[in-house]
Amino acid sequence: MVSVNEYKTVETTSALEFDEKKSRFICVVTHVETTNDVDEFLEKLRKNNKDAKHIAYAYALGKDASITKNNDDNEPAGTAGVPIQNAINEIKVTDTLVAVVRYFGGIKLGKPKLSRAYHTSALEGLKAAKIVKMVDCAIYALSIKYPDFVPIGSYLRDNHLPIVSAEYGDVVSLRVAFPSTTAEKHISELKMKIKEEFLCSKVDSAFFKF
Repeated sequence: MVSVNEYKTVETTSALEFDEKKSRFICVVTHVETTNDVDEFLEKLRKNNKDAKHIAYAYALGKDASITKNNDDNEPAGTAGVPIQNAINEIKVTDTLVAVVRYFGGIKLGKPKLSRAYHTSALEGLKAAKIVKMVDCAIYALSIKYPDFVPIGSYLRDNHLPIVSAEYGDVVSLRVAFPSTTAEKHISELKMKIKEEFLCSKVDSAFFKF
């Protein structure tokens, strides 16, 4: 896997319907992290859409989107899964499954129009989904005397830096997520906010939503 500092993914499940010559294309977008997640979601989708003619899909997994797969679900080869995959690539998301449920309306579209319909459905579905940026962060433990917490807290809030946990007393104990590429810069600026030294050490790393 290629090392990445940030990536985009969808946060929740959403659906958007697109009609083309009486056929209904329902694009369902959801967050997934494993192939088991994909299989479980598709199984539920098929149970809820038993009358659908096709449920084509594509997905990308991994922080670098290195795992991909698409499926035409008996549509003509290359007319469904690939256009959906192309839409995922265009929006540049990963850990994302896009499934397009097609209810056939009785009019054959032909391969070019069918391919465009699947691509349009997937692309618009992704555009309507809630997409978040996940950033590689260094988690630091900070111990600050309570009077100094106000300027520190303001700095963290103004810079949208997530407080992972907090314990308040005469000494405030925080765990804060700093983007790994700018962590040292933020720590230096925090030290300039108060006169007294505070305890600060890196304790973990993780991806956080920004």
